[in-house]
Amino acid sequence: MIFARTFLVIAWNLICRASNAFAIRNSHMEWSNDSLCIYFAHMKNDQGGERPRDPRHIYANPLSPEICPILALSIYWATFQFVDSVDLLFPGGKQYDRFRKELIDFLDQPYIAEELRRRGVDPANIGSHSIRKGASTYCSSGSTSCPPSTAVHLRAGWSLGGVQNTYLRYESAGDMYVGRTVSGLPINSSNFSKLPPHFSHRTTEITDAINIVYPNRPPQLEFILEFALASLVYHYDKLCETLSPSHPLRWTPFFTCPEIITSLKPLVICGYSSATSVISATGIPPHVSIPSKLDDLKVAMCETTAALKVVSDSIVVGIEKALDDRAVMTSTVSYAGLREMIPDCMRCLPQSIDIRADATTEQPRGLASDDPIPTTRLSMHDGLFSRLPPSFKVPKGTAYQLWILWCCGNAAQDIPPLRLLRSKDLPSRDCQRRMSDLRYLMLRIEREARQTQRFGPISNHDEASRVFLACKDAIAVQNSSRGRSGQLGWRTLVNLIRKNAK
Repeated sequence: MIFARTFLVIAWNLICRASNAFAIRNSHMEWSNDSLCIYFAHMKNDQGGERPRDPRHIYANPLSPEICPILALSIYWATFQFVDSVDLLFPGGKQYDRFRKELIDFLDQPYIAEELRRRGVDPANIGSHSIRKGASTYCSSGSTSCPPSTAVHLRAGWSLGGVQNTYLRYESAGDMYVGRTVSGLPINSSNFSKLPPHFSHRTTEITDAINIVYPNRPPQLEFILEFALASLVYHYDKLCETLSPSHPLRWTPFFTCPEIITSLKPLVICGYSSATSVISATGIPPHVSIPSKLDDLKVAMCETTAALKVVSDSIVVGIEKALDDRAVMTSTVSYAGLREMIPDCMRCLPQSIDIRADATTEQPRGLASDDPIPTTRLSMHDGLFSRLPPSFKVPKGTAYQLWILWCCGNAAQDIPPLRLLRSKDLPSRDCQRRMSDLRYLMLRIEREARQTQRFGPISNHDEASRVFLACKDAIAVQNSSRGRSGQLGWRTLVNLIRKNAK
């Protein structure tokens, strides 16, 4: 479903035909200021390719991660590997059929179909054509300040006759406005100008994280992946809360390497454009400035109210102190005076009780309190202790993801490196069979690494990633699906390798 969801969100935001979305290439994308720009090389209403090429602007929606296109792309890229010499964003020969089948399976779910029928919609009438029409309807309705219809038509690729290229070209600037609107940002709120999650500057921690999360990436996506990684880090808590335990993203290095979140979370910025911002907001209509100014005024009033409260409290304290001092000088006993005198009297009493505080706070010897203690949580099944919980299953995913688990484990879920597990650690027969298949695949990589003298003690995700990229040819197959080798599951690879070996 990751592929289908990503395609659906991207096609919705681009308001384009399915054929145009499937033809997007990595070299057609660039990051400009606060938006992702995608260029179409060919469109249905421009068969001769004579019209100028204007980018379609895609904006992040940090307020609604469920429909954020930048987050959808970042999850897609983190889950599936990039394939050498394949430039397509959605590689493969029959991607339209693949999306159609997954969409039908999703719409056939009982609660989805029932809700659609309750709203008077037949699930059988929903297809890829519904995405473009629904997105254009969404942009052109619901508000009196929606984007102009001409800007929506230009983005959707609808023909306006002979005047489109001559007199209405100026509306191409409205594509930014359409991009913000179709992303789901609230059009009548100051949040409409919200910037995407981003880093203020590139650091070595960011570079190392990109190398681990997005290995073998195309050079033209280097800058875009900074914003993709920032979006993943910014929405980490929401992802932990929403994703199921078996979701493929949970078995990627982004989740299995806790150091990424620890080091990058303080570096992520997500706010509004200001004089100190490294990027500025684009595609903002004039009316958004009014709620923005009102929000600024509200913040200023709250700050003023807080300052007045501090001043009033200090005035009251000062008056009380002045009255107490005057009462003491006139030999009148006050409550504050008694409160200051009692501790002085107590200090004059003889120390008759010996309290040995050190004896109660002494720490065990031989163990530094600041040193981390490596531990493995043990579970019990069938009367035996095991390193894995009884519900553990060998996860699905790509060969790269399982290689990281094979070498480094998953510290977030207390799962040790899979190569250290024994048969009795596995909770079921089916799990043991899956582990046998996985060991067959991983040992091929290890043998290749030993032959090329690249295999040694692997202590972190970065080293494991470098070894895999250097030795991935050991598990290459000849009959993989037209450039989709990076998206094949490890079980599929095992079956193909064994089939070719016969």
